Amino acid sequence: MKQFYSSQILPAASYVIKSFFVFTLLVLFLSPSTASAWCKQENGCYTITYYGYKENISDKTVTLSFQVQVNSKCLSALSNVNFSLPAGAKAISPSNSKTEFEYVVENGTNNPFYGIQFNFDPSKRKGFSSEGLSNGQSDVFYYTLKRDDFNKLSSIQVEAKSALTIGSFKFDYPSGCSGEEEDGSLTALPVTLASFTGANQGQVVELIWVTATEENNSYFQVERSTDGKTFSQIGQVAGKGTTKLQQTYSFTDKVIASATYYYRLRQVDFNGAAEYSKVIAVKTNSSVTGLVKVYPNPASAALQVDLSAFASGSYQVKIASLTGTILSQQAVEAGQVTTLDIQALTSGAYLVLVQGQDLNQTKRFLKN
Repeated sequence: MKQFYSSQILPAASYVIKSFFVFTLLVLFLSPSTASAWCKQENGCYTITYYGYKENISDKTVTLSFQVQVNSKCLSALSNVNFSLPAGAKAISPSNSKTEFEYVVENGTNNPFYGIQFNFDPSKRKGFSSEGLSNGQSDVFYYTLKRDDFNKLSSIQVEAKSALTIGSFKFDYPSGCSGEEEDGSLTALPVTLASFTGANQGQVVELIWVTATEENNSYFQVERSTDGKTFSQIGQVAGKGTTKLQQTYSFTDKVIASATYYYRLRQVDFNGAAEYSKVIAVKTNSSVTGLVKVYPNPASAALQVDLSAFASGSYQVKIASLTGTILSQQAVEAGQVTTLDIQALTSGAYLVLVQGQDLNQTKRFLKN
């Protein structure tokens, strides 16, 4: 396993750190079955490296993220680059890695084939001349497709174009290369952190994190900080080794002071390699004694949420997926038991979030 990441990162302290994080995230877009450079082709003064796809699994949807690197040794600057899509499909969250280059995205276009087109916008190149990629420069482009659209793919076509040169490429799916592969060795799938959250539960903090997939995951170290800079280990939770199934972990920090605490996870492989998660902040209030009670658990049609021990005031009661997607919410007054209708939920694990009056509590429940 090479990397450990989540969908959010802390604001970068400098442009260099920001660029490094963006590049690191892009390198992570690899499938369990793809090679480190799944396919590399040259056409004229362009070199295209197709890094395959990475499967993203949530409670309700499955999407695939693609990554393609474009290197230009052309003398004339890149004007646009195109990636083919199944007819009628739309790419989700198209972007590129080079922060100094910005593109106007057409999603989709029929020139030269149906696909997504990144048109270089010279007016938005930050701090540089108004030219696109050229003379050995590279940029990485990435986008996501829904599973249904992904299943329609038979090949991926790429066209890179400048004022003087056009480079055309085709990558077979799912084998990758129609030509010669650069590297036939496989790269291990990283631990994919789907979510990492923390909530004040009276005099303790409950941490919950969810992984979408794991490879050679030995354990997680839970670290805490009072300033967001200096961290110390407060616990350890065993990993699941290698699995493609979603896993849920939890850890309770028995803090007693009213303060803001910062938490992060240090994920460690069996070979000792380690990576850090994002940092989250949780505000605690040791004077709060009321804890949310959720029952029955598991539940089938209705869930009781008991706020009878809460301080007076209004609270937002939400039901969320384990990855943090809010499925329903309503305002509830303290001092009562509220019934939530959960018949529409599919079977599985969910979270009840109670927020308000400087309080943020989370309870996990199962829907039969």
